[in-house]
Amino acid sequence: MPQHTAPVATFEKLKQYLESRPAAQRALVHLRRGVEISIVIGHQIECTLYNDNGKPTLEKRPAKNHDVVFYIKPESIEVLAQNPGEDVGELGILVLKEYLAGGVRIAVVGSVFNIMKNGYLNIVKEGGATFAKFLANYGLTNATKIISVIKSLRKEV
Repeated sequence: MPQHTAPVATFEKLKQYLESRPAAQRALVHLRRGVEISIVIGHQIECTLYNDNGKPTLEKRPAKNHDVVFYIKPESIEVLAQNPGEDVGELGILVLKEYLAGGVRIAVVGSVFNIMKNGYLNIVKEGGATFAKFLANYGLTNATKIISVIKSLRKEV
């Protein structure tokens, strides 16, 4: 789709993707009950992603209880939608590649303690060997180094 795609259509595409793909379900099941992930599409639409009894749910509203904000360009949603969404590791790699390309920005607004207790690190673990190998290519070989990156993302806020 062209870049001038209506923001609502982009939201609907992301909603359909996240709510229907096995990778999103396997990842979000680790989020603690009541914890949300904030997603901002193209600086225009605030969304909330959360685990609703084992089912990923995306709503068009500001997040109330979030530790992480993903700022996503509409073009990155188009790239994401091309991924089959079967494997958590592959999905994580795709999101990080979009981050490295500038299509996704990540801000940690919660404390490192909240990141640890609310299930985010378990999502990273769910990515398995595929995701771990990708992280290792960037020097992220253990939990201490991952926490260091989380702290640096906190400074972006």
